[in-house]
Amino acid sequence: MSKIGFDGVFEVSGKNDTVGSETMVAMAGVRDVSTSVSMDTAEVSDRSSAFKLYTQGMVDLETTVEATYNTANTQLMDCIDACIERGYIKIAVLDGPSGQGFTYWAMVTSSDVNQPLTDGMTVSLTFKPVQTYTGAGSLVPPTWTTG
Repeated sequence: MSKIGFDGVFEVSGKNDTVGSETMVAMAGVRDVSTSVSMDTAEVSDRSSAFKLYTQGMVDLETTVEATYNTANTQLMDCIDACIERGYIKIAVLDGPSGQGFTYWAMVTSSDVNQPLTDGMTVSLTFKPVQTYTGAGSLVPPTWTTG
């Protein structure tokens, strides 16, 4: 089924939420969301081939969000605080309400406030996955949610 960007939803947990007790809320004022998935490669060539040969490495996941700057937006302010305080926050990038997409605990690696002279202020946020564990010590990796 074809989707357009207007259907998308960006959800975040509170900055003080913990694994298993997080409450996800759709962030208001989101203008653009982009999730990049790429795979590292490692060269495994030997002299049996004239061509370089590769094997799969780790998968890199990164989400960038641009939102309208609004100090009354609790979710946006939690994300900015998470960047400054080096905290973690859970995010979900979905193709619609109760849709499919990536869900993961992340660190906010950048929080750029943009103040153009001809338009309203925006904030660009970049999220990357972090090692997060349940209380029982199980790793909580990024997941693809299917609604």
